[in-house]
Amino acid sequence: MKNLSLQLLSVLVFLFYVFFSIGCGEEACDCTIPSITIPSYADSFDDVEDNWEYVECEIAQSDAVAEKIHVYVFHNSKISKYRCELRYSWPGEDCRMSSKNGGMNAISTADISESDYNSGDWKDYSYWSMRMYY
Repeated sequence: MKNLSLQLLSVLVFLFYVFFSIGCGEEACDCTIPSITIPSYADSFDDVEDNWEYVECEIAQSDAVAEKIHVYVFHNSKISKYRCELRYSWPGEDCRMSSKNGGMNAISTADISESDYNSGDWKDYSYWSMRMYY
Protein backbone atom coordinates (compact mmCIF):
# COMPACT_ATOMS: atom_id res chain seq x y z
CA MET A 1 0.00 0.00 0.00
CA LYS A 2 2.86 2.34 0.81
CA ASN A 3 4.46 1.68 -2.60
CA LEU A 4 1.17 2.45 -4.34
CA SER A 5 0.87 5.78 -2.50
CA LEU A 6 4.46 6.65 -3.37
CA GLN A 7 3.89 5.76 -7.02
CA LEU A 8 0.70 7.82 -7.13
CA LEU A 9 2.48 10.78 -5.57
CA SER A 10 5.31 10.43 -8.11
CA VAL A 11 2.84 10.40 -11.00
CA LEU A 12 1.05 13.48 -9.65
CA VAL A 13 4.32 15.39 -9.24
CA PHE A 14 5.35 14.40 -12.77
CA LEU A 15 1.99 15.51 -14.24
CA PHE A 16 2.16 18.78 -12.29
CA TYR A 17 5.64 19.44 -13.71
CA VAL A 18 4.60 18.57 -17.28
CA PHE A 19 1.45 20.71 -17.08
CA PHE A 20 3.27 23.82 -15.89
CA SER A 21 6.30 23.40 -18.13
CA ILE A 22 4.09 23.14 -21.23
CA GLY A 23 1.55 25.76 -20.22
CA CYS A 24 4.04 28.43 -19.23
CA GLY A 25 6.54 29.54 -21.81
CA GLU A 26 9.35 32.01 -21.37
CA GLU A 27 8.08 35.54 -20.87
CA ALA A 28 9.49 38.84 -22.04
CA CYS A 29 7.92 42.24 -22.64
CA ASP A 30 4.91 41.23 -20.53
CA CYS A 31 3.83 38.34 -22.80
CA THR A 32 4.88 34.77 -23.37
CA ILE A 33 7.40 34.78 -26.21
CA PRO A 34 5.48 33.53 -29.27
CA SER A 35 6.86 30.97 -31.66
CA ILE A 36 7.94 32.18 -35.08
CA THR A 37 5.35 32.08 -37.85
CA ILE A 38 6.46 30.71 -41.21
CA PRO A 39 4.14 32.42 -43.69
CA SER A 40 2.85 30.77 -46.83
CA TYR A 41 4.85 33.27 -48.90
CA ALA A 42 8.19 31.96 -47.56
CA ASP A 43 10.53 32.15 -50.53
CA SER A 44 13.39 30.06 -49.21
CA PHE A 45 13.90 26.49 -48.09
CA ASP A 46 15.88 27.99 -45.19
CA ASP A 47 12.79 29.83 -43.93
CA VAL A 48 12.00 27.10 -41.42
CA GLU A 49 11.37 27.35 -37.69
CA ASP A 50 14.70 25.76 -36.72
CA ASN A 51 16.67 28.55 -38.44
CA TRP A 52 14.98 31.41 -36.57
CA GLU A 53 16.48 32.67 -33.34
CA TYR A 54 14.71 34.95 -30.86
CA VAL A 55 16.71 38.17 -30.54
CA GLU A 56 14.83 40.69 -28.39
CA CYS A 57 11.53 42.40 -27.73
CA GLU A 58 10.15 45.82 -26.99
CA ILE A 59 6.81 47.25 -25.95
CA ALA A 60 5.76 49.96 -28.38
CA GLN A 61 3.44 52.46 -26.71
CA SER A 62 1.60 55.55 -27.84
CA ASP A 63 0.58 58.65 -25.91
CA ALA A 64 -2.59 58.82 -28.02
CA VAL A 65 -3.92 55.29 -27.36
CA ALA A 66 -3.89 52.92 -24.40
CA GLU A 67 -2.98 49.92 -26.54
CA LYS A 68 0.49 48.44 -26.29
CA ILE A 69 2.19 46.50 -29.07
CA HIS A 70 4.51 43.80 -27.80
CA VAL A 71 7.08 43.26 -30.56
CA TYR A 72 9.21 40.09 -30.59
CA VAL A 73 12.12 40.08 -33.04
CA PHE A 74 13.57 36.91 -34.55
CA HIS A 75 16.55 36.61 -36.89
CA ASN A 76 17.39 34.00 -39.51
CA SER A 77 21.10 34.22 -40.33
CA LYS A 78 20.80 31.76 -43.22
CA ILE A 79 18.59 34.15 -45.19
CA SER A 80 19.69 37.41 -43.44
CA LYS A 81 16.15 38.30 -42.46
CA TYR A 82 14.36 39.77 -39.45
CA ARG A 83 10.79 38.84 -38.59
CA CYS A 84 8.59 40.23 -35.84
CA GLU A 85 5.74 38.60 -34.00
CA LEU A 86 3.30 41.13 -32.56
CA ARG A 87 0.93 40.82 -29.63
CA TYR A 88 -1.46 43.54 -28.51
CA SER A 89 -2.81 44.48 -25.10
CA TRP A 90 -4.83 47.12 -23.31
CA PRO A 91 -4.41 47.90 -19.60
CA GLY A 92 -5.53 44.94 -17.55
CA GLU A 93 -5.90 42.62 -20.56
CA ASP A 94 -3.88 39.65 -21.76
CA CYS A 95 -1.72 39.66 -24.85
CA ARG A 96 -3.51 38.65 -28.02
CA MET A 97 -2.92 38.55 -31.77
CA SER A 98 -5.67 41.04 -32.68
CA SER A 99 -5.62 44.75 -31.98
CA LYS A 100 -8.46 46.66 -30.37
CA ASN A 101 -7.68 49.52 -32.77
CA GLY A 102 -7.03 47.46 -35.89
CA GLY A 103 -9.14 44.42 -35.07
CA MET A 104 -8.32 41.26 -36.97
CA ASN A 105 -6.73 43.38 -39.73
CA ALA A 106 -3.80 44.18 -37.46
CA ILE A 107 -0.63 42.38 -38.41
CA SER A 108 0.66 39.71 -36.08
CA THR A 109 3.70 38.70 -38.16
CA ALA A 110 5.85 41.01 -40.24
CA ASP A 111 9.25 40.96 -41.89
CA ILE A 112 11.37 44.04 -41.28
CA SER A 113 14.51 45.26 -42.97
CA GLU A 114 17.92 45.07 -41.38
CA SER A 115 18.14 48.87 -41.45
CA ASP A 116 14.81 49.19 -39.57
CA TYR A 117 16.04 46.67 -37.03
CA ASN A 118 19.40 48.40 -36.56
CA SER A 119 17.87 51.88 -36.34
CA GLY A 120 15.32 50.74 -33.77
CA ASP A 121 12.37 52.06 -35.81
CA TRP A 122 10.48 48.84 -35.01
CA LYS A 123 10.30 49.93 -31.36
CA ASP A 124 7.94 52.83 -32.15
CA TYR A 125 4.16 52.54 -32.06
CA SER A 126 3.83 54.76 -35.14
CA TYR A 127 6.00 52.35 -37.16
CA TRP A 128 3.45 49.58 -36.61
CA SER A 129 0.31 51.69 -36.78
CA MET A 130 1.30 52.74 -40.31
CA ARG A 131 1.61 49.04 -41.27
CA MET A 132 -1.42 47.85 -39.32
CA TYR A 133 -3.83 47.42 -42.21
CA TYR A 134 -3.24 45.42 -45.36
